Amino acid sequence: MPDLEKMEMEKTLSTHTEDSFVIAIDKEEKAANRVDFELAMKDLKKVAREGITMAGGPVAILLQIAHPAVGQGVADHSTFNSRAISRAQYTQMYIYTMIFGNEQEKAAVKAWVDGAHARVVADGKVAYNATDPELQLWVATTIYACMVAMYELTHGPLPPAKAERVYQAFSVMGTSLQMPREMWPKDLRAFKVYWKDMIENHLRVTPEARGVYKDLFHPTGLPLWLRTIFVIVRPFLRPIVIEQLPPEIREQFHMKSTKKTRAIAGLFISGMTSIYPFIPLPIRQVQKTYNMRLLRKRMKKRGGQLVRQ
Repeated sequence: MPDLEKMEMEKTLSTHTEDSFVIAIDKEEKAANRVDFELAMKDLKKVAREGITMAGGPVAILLQIAHPAVGQGVADHSTFNSRAISRAQYTQMYIYTMIFGNEQEKAAVKAWVDGAHARVVADGKVAYNATDPELQLWVATTIYACMVAMYELTHGPLPPAKAERVYQAFSVMGTSLQMPREMWPKDLRAFKVYWKDMIENHLRVTPEARGVYKDLFHPTGLPLWLRTIFVIVRPFLRPIVIEQLPPEIREQFHMKSTKKTRAIAGLFISGMTSIYPFIPLPIRQVQKTYNMRLLRKRMKKRGGQLVRQ
């Protein structure tokens, strides 16, 4: 009997220990994944809070509309020309909210975007649907590429491990809408393959996209004070955009890289590299602060929603 009791006790202890070990490993894996996600979001916030990253916006828009379906959809439904400020504000609200917002704020912005996208559908020579995950993937990757490019121009290249974390966290730009997480290229290596394939094989600048480009650089709905500023800035903005676009896409927009555009872009980059990192952080992130306050003000006014019920 003593031997049988000992065997039963050993069996019980063995089973308990094994089960405990499996549960502990599972918890450790979940904890590790949580830490990785939290670290990735922390790294992403350090990049996205910098106002200079939004300077990549015009390039991102041109890359987006270089996709025939996106270009046609934007051309048919665009208000860039008459509502440039509002369009920029809501785009920035979406980006900042998905990175810095709480769950209620994210849900409110998602509801607004989903409502806007629901109307952007057509079956024609160029069919498009703004809720198409493939199109959302392309738009999200252009936002990622252009924001990180501007950050690295002023702060230097991200270390490899940090760059990977920032890239993974940026998937929220697509997964917050209809894009499944598995569609996001699995790592930076896969992203580069995807990006190259899109540029070389899937983008084609149409006359409609060139029309949007014209509206983007010649908006009519600006107040007089901002219109004056834009007229002053535009001769410098256009060369910077020209030099940032991939050559294949630049040529299709009938843009040309010249000694003048390269000199202006180079001057901008060297100036930003020398000055921007030394500007106090509260000033560098004023764009993020302003847009989040504006979002919260509008939500409070509309009963916790961004869209009036």
